[in-house]
Amino acid sequence: MEEKILSAIKMLTELHMSDEKALELIKDDNTDINEVFYLDSFSRVQLIIELEEIFNIEIEMEHISNDIFMSLKALKNLINSYCSEGK
Repeated sequence: MEEKILSAIKMLTELHMSDEKALELIKDDNTDINEVFYLDSFSRVQLIIELEEIFNIEIEMEHISNDIFMSLKALKNLINSYCSEGK
């Protein structure tokens, strides 16, 4: 899952670190995506769209809030909840 999230982030922004360092940060559930990857509100919308395509899910607007970008754990939990629905 972490590699897919990194792939989505790389489509939106230029990383100011190595892929290895970025992946390490993504594996840390406490990483604040906004702060580390410099995402603004437009980038966050784009990230949701990329994640929907990568994971083949459709995230309901009511589940999208600033909270899911404040820690990767929240984002991963959201993705997992949608991925498990499709099983």
